[in-house]
This record gives sequence, C-alpha cells and structure tokens, in this order.
Amino acid sequence: MYKDLLAQAKKEIEMADHMCFVTFPLVNETKFLLSILSHITSAAKLCLKSLLEFDKKPAGNNPFSELYAYKELEQKYKLDPKYFRLLQKLFELQRADLESNIRFKRGEKYILSLSGFEKITILDINLIKRYLLLTKKFISDCSNIILTRQNV
Repeated sequence: MYKDLLAQAKKEIEMADHMCFVTFPLVNETKFLLSILSHITSAAKLCLKSLLEFDKKPAGNNPFSELYAYKELEQKYKLDPKYFRLLQKLFELQRADLESNIRFKRGEKYILSLSGFEKITILDINLIKRYLLLTKKFISDCSNIILTRQNV
C-alpha cells in the first residue's frame, strides 16, 4: 500500500510540474495557481502517508496528527526540517483555499483572505515553484528511504 501511495504522489507532482512549467506559461491565468498548489499539496500528503505507512506509524486521517507523527520520523530518518515547515505551510494554504471568502487577482498574484482580511495569503508563480521544488525533493528523499530500507 505504501508503494501505491508513493506512486500516486509521484504522479501528482509530475502533474504539478507540467502545469507549472508548461501549461501555466501558456494560459498565464493567475487562478491556475490554486490548481497547481492543489496537486503539490496532494503529492506531499500522499508521500507523507506513504512514509507513515511504511514505518507503521499510527496517525489519524487528520493532517495535523499526521504532521505530529511525521515529526518523530524526521529525526529517525534524518530528514531535512524544511519538510516539516513545508507540510505545515501546504496544509495551511489548503485550509485558506477552502475557507477563504474573499479571493481576487492583483497583477501576477492571487490573494486569498479569511473573514475580512484577518489573514491574507498571497500566491504567485515563484512561491508555487519553490513549493514544487521542495516537495519534489521531499518525495525523492522519502522514496530513497523506502527503497533502501524496505528489505531490511
């Protein structure tokens, strides 16, 4: 099962990569950033679930309980602490996307706001590319862990 989750994560990140570097420059529509971000977040979640399942680490279906379980694995497998912050940020952005009641485009940026500009999230292609590249590295590192340790 963890291999299937990892394979799905790789497909999601490939889709996000294609959308980011091929489709987005063609359509040049700022709203498209949310779709790319959705694929990046999905890839990160699937990879996280794969690693947790591989390690037989119990975690509920709550992203924050999964993050807590991941924190222990981060030390065990000597994963970069940036990944934890990446996962936190992706989960927060997903929540902002779902709960934002005000969204608008300002130039090349897409802005999400929760209840009257209490919390503002600004997305642009450079931020999305950074999340994409770091998520790719996260998937690669988790894949290496799983491949090298599955027969141990």
